[in-house]
Amino acid sequence: MLVWYWDKIMFHSEKGFIKNLILYVLFASLCSFNHYFSLLFAIIVSLSGLFFIRKNKLLSYVIAGFAILLLFIPYVPIFLEQFQRKGVESWLGKPHPEFIVDYFRYVFHFSYLTVGLLLAIIAWGILQPKRPKFAWRFFFISLCWFFTPFIIGYFYSVKVSALLQFSLLIFGFPFLLFALFAHIRFSRQWMIATGILLILTVNTLTLCCNRRHYSIFYQVPYEQILLETEKDFQLYGDSLTRVIDSDTNISKYYQQTNHLKATFVRSNSFSSLAEFNHFLANQRSPYLSFGCLASSDPVLIPLIMNYYPHLLRQVNVFLGTYYVFSKTEHPHDIQPFIISKSLNFAELPLSNPQPGQAFLMDSNTQFSRGFELPLAEVMQHKNNFIDITLEFYAPHALHDVAIVSQLSSHDTLIDWRSSKLNLLAQPPSSDSLQKAFLSLKLSDIYLKYPDIMLKAYVWNPAKESVLLKKLQLNTRQGNPIVYALYDRL
Repeated sequence: MLVWYWDKIMFHSEKGFIKNLILYVLFASLCSFNHYFSLLFAIIVSLSGLFFIRKNKLLSYVIAGFAILLLFIPYVPIFLEQFQRKGVESWLGKPHPEFIVDYFRYVFHFSYLTVGLLLAIIAWGILQPKRPKFAWRFFFISLCWFFTPFIIGYFYSVKVSALLQFSLLIFGFPFLLFALFAHIRFSRQWMIATGILLILTVNTLTLCCNRRHYSIFYQVPYEQILLETEKDFQLYGDSLTRVIDSDTNISKYYQQTNHLKATFVRSNSFSSLAEFNHFLANQRSPYLSFGCLASSDPVLIPLIMNYYPHLLRQVNVFLGTYYVFSKTEHPHDIQPFIISKSLNFAELPLSNPQPGQAFLMDSNTQFSRGFELPLAEVMQHKNNFIDITLEFYAPHALHDVAIVSQLSSHDTLIDWRSSKLNLLAQPPSSDSLQKAFLSLKLSDIYLKYPDIMLKAYVWNPAKESVLLKKLQLNTRQGNPIVYALYDRL
């Protein structure tokens, strides 16, 4: 509606100018309250009007602009408060250069059929025998209205704080279509009807079948986690320890709405991984369920599997996953690991370590042996996890010894992370085998680099004394639809 009345005061000002100007101010103000990107779009539209407004209407147009600013004044304190908080980089990554290409794939459903239809319509417009004069002015206006918010959002996200997402470009997207179809002239009503029918049919099919939009998007992860927990509570009763990692208030809402009886423990109720590990170690129930959002710490799964090593069930939903684990083996267990590799440091008794069989890290050793291999060899799928487990003995309290994982492409470091061996607060012991864990959630790491190498090893910066027994690397089956609304299925 903003653009509708903007067009009237720009190019049809001879009729109802004052009425159209008032409605333009009204809808521009509504845009400013709707969303910051619709506010940005309204600003871009308003500024572009300065290049087209007739000179005798310029003053009225400028006054209208000040009226829009005045109407926004009550919202200024909220705007300044939110602007100081910057973006949402706590959960959203910065965009990469191919963002706009990925966006086009997304809006056209990752479908060759949809792109083929688009190109066919564009080609048909070009090959018309009596083509109208190309509307260059509207073509460039439309491109400007789509790409300018994207460029501003992109550079703000890269230089300041991440905020750019596919959904934020919705305000300018119709004008991208205007630019693509600006050269087409429909001389008959049946042509318009046929074009609309084709577009609706192809996009409905690709949305429902290829993208599985309704079956994926309408399964709310907060609710599905609770429904699956309830289902297994009815099956196992108190033989099932129930844990979830989800938003507290949203979970309460879905519990009450669905009248669910199952109670559960929240993983975020524990102050540390050590406390959660202590909780797991003291469980006597034969089964444990764990429902989590995509934001859950990936190391929680190998930590759970240290006590419940058998996976009975895995339910994948958009932005969430639900698991059921068992302490004992069952005939229909799911194999969670696609690839497993191990490096044994010790085969002989601990009292007599020998080179090549036991690896004693002490004041002379800063780095252990480890894995170094192409990521493609163990990755399998971009949504999988890589779990690294270290078995060790610690005769003395450890402070800085850590498992390290490193992803690199030639001379470019892609990802580096570590997990200290004392994270689980296990007491020192020369006889009791201890474990430490580090997990990589591959879907959250930018991996569009050539020849990525994965390294995993133990780092001993303070040169403490620790005896390493085994380093294990497992590729764990991830959730293939965790980001399915935005990714190719």
